Amino acid sequence: MTFSTLARALSRLAWFCIALLTLGWVFLVAQALIWPDLLAPDIPPEVAGMTVVPLAFAAARAASLLTLVPAVIALVHAARLLADFARGAVLTDKSAHHIRRIGAAIAVRALLGAPAKTLSTALLTLPNPPGRQILSIGFSSDGLEMLIYGGLLFLIGAAMRLAARAAAENAGFV
Repeated sequence: MTFSTLARALSRLAWFCIALLTLGWVFLVAQALIWPDLLAPDIPPEVAGMTVVPLAFAAARAASLLTLVPAVIALVHAARLLADFARGAVLTDKSAHHIRRIGAAIAVRALLGAPAKTLSTALLTLPNPPGRQILSIGFSSDGLEMLIYGGLLFLIGAAMRLAARAAAENAGFV
């Protein structure tokens, strides 16, 4: 399998993932409104035993979309980057731009993880009477790792941008 064939296949896979992510989250929010009886297995342990209203569950799932948006943005840029690779455009400003955007999107997703979980828990328990509402704030090493990887990709994209400009300048001499 050649490099361009592999890049083209991965680009298609990225677009397929974008479609699945988008449709999946639309389904999850709609499920909370249409089939509230199916919600029980998905209720987080910190909310177990509390009254969870289907509309509140739908709002909590919608709040988790905060982390979906940067993921979709990263996948869009990955698909475009791989499509450029398939066309043979590897060391270009455009490729560097896509890599920087992927890194930035991953970092933003990492930063939004904890607030999205906090908002989801608050929305789930909002309809409960005072004293039965929960505000849960949590951080994990996963978010920190994702932030580091996003920052690293951003820096690699910045370095690639310099390399692409140097390559373009050198091509002008030949």
